[in-house]
Amino acid sequence: MGWDGRSSSWKIVACSIDIDRLAYEAEKADGAVEDDPPIVDVEPGAGLKRSQWELEEEEGCPNLQATSSNSGIHAPQASDCAEQRGEGVACTPVSVNHSNKRRAKKRKAEKEKNGQYPRSTVFERYVQGAAVISNTLDFSALGATVGGYSGKRKPVSGVKTVYSKGDLLEKQGFKEVKWDGIVTQPLGRNPVLLSDVKGRIFCTLVGRPQGTRYTEACKEVFEAMADEASGTGLEAQTAAPHRRGRFPAINVGVFHGQGTRHPIWLNNGKYTAMMKRLTSLPAVQQIASFASASFAAFSLNVYGYYKKRLDHLFRKTPELPRLFPASVSVYPSAGFNFGPDVWTYKHRDVLNCPFGWCAVQSLGRFDTTKGGHLVLWEARLVIEFPSGSLILLSSAAITHSNLPVGSGDVRASFTHYASGGIFRYIDYGLRTEKGLKEEDYELWDEVRREKEGKWKAGCNLMSTVEGLSSKKNVV
Repeated sequence: MGWDGRSSSWKIVACSIDIDRLAYEAEKADGAVEDDPPIVDVEPGAGLKRSQWELEEEEGCPNLQATSSNSGIHAPQASDCAEQRGEGVACTPVSVNHSNKRRAKKRKAEKEKNGQYPRSTVFERYVQGAAVISNTLDFSALGATVGGYSGKRKPVSGVKTVYSKGDLLEKQGFKEVKWDGIVTQPLGRNPVLLSDVKGRIFCTLVGRPQGTRYTEACKEVFEAMADEASGTGLEAQTAAPHRRGRFPAINVGVFHGQGTRHPIWLNNGKYTAMMKRLTSLPAVQQIASFASASFAAFSLNVYGYYKKRLDHLFRKTPELPRLFPASVSVYPSAGFNFGPDVWTYKHRDVLNCPFGWCAVQSLGRFDTTKGGHLVLWEARLVIEFPSGSLILLSSAAITHSNLPVGSGDVRASFTHYASGGIFRYIDYGLRTEKGLKEEDYELWDEVRREKEGKWKAGCNLMSTVEGLSSKKNVV
């Protein structure tokens, strides 16, 4: 039986691309992953005339609807006119439509070149206006590899234990964050920043735009994943739980880490066509754009770090495709976690860049008060994670998991990430550490002597509550 997006019956399957196995081997290995080059600070947004990140509510003309497919988060854009919808005479002249298209093309070119940074009004309203939950966690103490580009390898206890909310709250002393994905109760109407003892932001509960078009896009992605799974034989394979849980998961995009000599495009085998169809969907690109633009808004320095290096990689290696156009997303990789009951074991995604943020978008139909919660173990938090909402977190450094959804409910997720090995390769001049040593011994020796400070430098790129409150961060 396949999954139709409504039934909770599904056979668990094996994934043709086993990144999780690579992560397991990396955790188990002792020094097997290459050490990393220095982390260089950047000026994310230098030279920008304006930014494109939008979160404005729908208002004004009824023919203006919210979208994030072009502007990143939530911008008013002219919808199809009445005549195009078959509802009578158009209310917008053709010349205006052409003008809108020209402006959209210009905005797209600006974002490809300059990035998805927020304009000042949006930054002040949604970023500087965000609520803050302070935590006693010291993020830097979580650690990383000596080179700073991979999560620290350390054992995780009770990996496959099925936890309930009651177990965590009543028996282990966790705190619950009640959150409907738009309005955070009782914190107010804005995103929520989770900060460590030094004010560093290690997780952001972004939520979702309030416009109906974004909600419909999330539903469309959820249904498309269900339809593709039912139509491509995923259910015909043998049950195969993996490192992160018991659900079908397919990763797509550019990867570099344990076992690769350079960044590669993941080979999805017989699921290649399915991945192409999914990533080409306007709804998928719309919510991917929201994730990337949110990353830019809440972690300006790290986003700039990603964009500068990844733009360089794709310019120098044109044979390596981008997962999404640069105007849509900065992330080079994504994961489709198919339902009907996506919940993860306790884990860290150690191959991801540990000072960067993974973006997780929850999808499906479920009671958010009963299941689907995000659990942050070191922070001792249980966070409601409603369908359609976005959370950004340092997935390589923080141990995290989900709670199962209730009986009859269905849940999937869409994630975005960047493996740290990509940045190591870029910083070595598009070569391995071995290649750097052979071709430029002096630089290699300098890198070797500077390794101890790399993780600290990465942490220093992260946003802080104090830093986001300063207008100097607005580009």
